[in-house]
Amino acid sequence: MALARPTERVAPAPRINETVIPVRFHEVDQMRVVHHSYYLVYMEVARFAFAARALGVTQADLDAWGVQVPVRRCECEYLHPARFGDSVRVAIYVRPRPEAALHLSYRLYREADGRLLATGRTVNVFLNREGRLLLNTPPPLRERLERALREHPEIVEG
Repeated sequence: MALARPTERVAPAPRINETVIPVRFHEVDQMRVVHHSYYLVYMEVARFAFAARALGVTQADLDAWGVQVPVRRCECEYLHPARFGDSVRVAIYVRPRPEAALHLSYRLYREADGRLLATGRTVNVFLNREGRLLLNTPPPLRERLERALREHPEIVEG
């Protein structure tokens, strides 16, 4: 799925790969525009919600499996500002890759009018309990991710 154009709109109801986040007052500057750093926070909130809803994986599961999933790389392109009083809809798409890493892309929309505010990408790697890089996706996570991709092909960026 190609990245959305700034004029595209989204459906009104959240899907399994979408999270709606209200803009809080402490996230904005004196002009009531969201500070750029909060877009990365919105992406993180959506990533955890996506893991729970689409994969059925929580931080407690990762801890039990002895797996850490830190962000190795992130990027965000800002297109239009979010403001105090807005809600931001974050849509996540999986970018399948052969290596043991989780590649995700993000589209952040204003909930009220569907305007594309920003796009982003993250790459998460897998570490064991001791912090060593895992060369394969941990089996329980790989199985859940493969199942989610089969059952919800709309979450695949293609």
